[in-house]
Amino acid sequence: MTGLEFLAFGKKQKSLMQRMMETLGVYGKLTHLPGHAGVETRAAERCSKCGHEAECASWLAANETPQEPPAFCSNTDLIGRLQKLTPAR
Repeated sequence: MTGLEFLAFGKKQKSLMQRMMETLGVYGKLTHLPGHAGVETRAAERCSKCGHEAECASWLAANETPQEPPAFCSNTDLIGRLQKLTPAR
């Protein structure tokens, strides 16, 4: 994979990750965490290594207001912790 392909792949994965977190209502909480850039980078790395890209995209398209992420999501633990936080301001 070339450097440009890697960057494009990373953006696609981050997009799925961000869409997942927005769908579950936690992306705003993530961006308000101290050190959120590092947390978001690690979450994007987990997402990029997941291997369920097509399944994730299909799940997101079929689930408008889910209460929890799909079982295959590599960021389930992070999402669960963010769901327990008070709403972002």
